Amino acid sequence: MGFCLLSAGMLGALSEDFVSDFRAADTEEMKLQIVRLGSEHPVSELEEFYLHVLDYVISNAGDRITSQVHTDMYSLAMDRLVEAGVNRAALPLWQVFEMEREVTQRIRLLGALEQLGAGNQRLYIRLSGWIQAQNNLAISGTSIERQVLARAVTTATTFDDPVFFSAFLLTVAAKHPDFLDQPARAAMDAFGDQQLGLLVDAVAIQELTAQYQILQYVDGLESLSVAEKAQVAYSALTAAMGKQPAGVEAIIMHRNVRYLAARMLEQAEYTEASGVMVSHFNLAANDFEQRQIPIGQILDTIDALAAVGGEPAARRLIRYLDYLNIQTSSDRPVNPQVMLAVVNGLGRIGSAEAYNSLFYASMLDYQGFVQDAIQDAMKAVRQ
Repeated sequence: MGFCLLSAGMLGALSEDFVSDFRAADTEEMKLQIVRLGSEHPVSELEEFYLHVLDYVISNAGDRITSQVHTDMYSLAMDRLVEAGVNRAALPLWQVFEMEREVTQRIRLLGALEQLGAGNQRLYIRLSGWIQAQNNLAISGTSIERQVLARAVTTATTFDDPVFFSAFLLTVAAKHPDFLDQPARAAMDAFGDQQLGLLVDAVAIQELTAQYQILQYVDGLESLSVAEKAQVAYSALTAAMGKQPAGVEAIIMHRNVRYLAARMLEQAEYTEASGVMVSHFNLAANDFEQRQIPIGQILDTIDALAAVGGEPAARRLIRYLDYLNIQTSSDRPVNPQVMLAVVNGLGRIGSAEAYNSLFYASMLDYQGFVQDAIQDAMKAVRQ
């Protein structure tokens, strides 16, 4: 199960003797005494032995470390491996970290990983994943050991690798106290010009709740322009539209992500997002028809779609106007606020393709303020 499988050819003479005695010891207390005896010898001659001790603990402790003997064994081995700078110990120590539950020991293990883990991409992936998982738990309301998470973030910052960006981002999005939040913010800022691209990539791979938290964070960032925020929102909305939420809470969170992203795209008039905004509109229109959202949300969606503009947006609003016209001509009255929003939206986009639908609307029995808007829109699309 462990990481260090040793052969006699790999061992120095002294390590070979210690490994042999360790294996032959009848009890774990005797094995621990052998580990303690190693302190009388230069660590450079016992590196393989200490790696073997870690392997023993990993293989015999079960899913989690509960024995003080095992704790003492790996602690002694860890200290000496750190003293010798044995980088090969990083992955075994990570596995020990995953098995350990005591806070002080976990913090000590992270300190050792900081010393030995530089350049170890396999460790980076595991550490980054663990930090993200802890933050997702915190975002969901589950209690976590913030002291351990803070030490893990500090460890990650020393490696200065983009693989940790999502971990830092989720740490900030989780709204921890300053002692945890500030190091993560500083680590993100250290990526400089890479930060926007990393944000765009990171938000796309998160779960809905984390996406929403990240969008809230990005929306409030003074260091990003409206257009840069829209790039992150576009990534989030595109990813969200690829999800099929199950359950009431997931559906609500899906809407939260969509509407916040749409507002950010609206503010930037981000035409590149026209296609995905149409998909967002389709869901909103369906929800409105089924009375699952208030009228304010469909009005916001129409306004956002018109602000983003582009041919997909224009064509979708024309089709929706045609639908409203059919409803009206069939004596099934439509909400005048919705009609007004669609007409104004088409006028804002200014697509000539909307003229015929607007002209037909002008001949139907809409309220006077709607008819005034129709006339204004017809003028706008003819220009």
